[in-house]
Amino acid sequence: LANSINKPTLIAGELSGAERQRLGRKKAYVVLVPPAACVRRPSVLAEMALTRWRNGLVDDLAALAPIYLHFHDPMNV
Repeated sequence: LANSINKPTLIAGELSGAERQRLGRKKAYVVLVPPAACVRRPSVLAEMALTRWRNGLVDDLAALAPIYLHFHDPMNV
């Protein structure tokens, strides 16, 4: 993921310290959401969107594309 980021990207999610550090190295493009706001709840993302909207920060909806990452351990079924 870190190597594929080449434009401003907001990262939200439950990340380990090492993952946050690796993504943080791409500071020119990566905006990391604070760990306290990185829980898997749609309400957290909605609150972030509302704050952006209130500050006049809007995006072209056709240009938005979420990237969902999921780790599946085949040994833990």
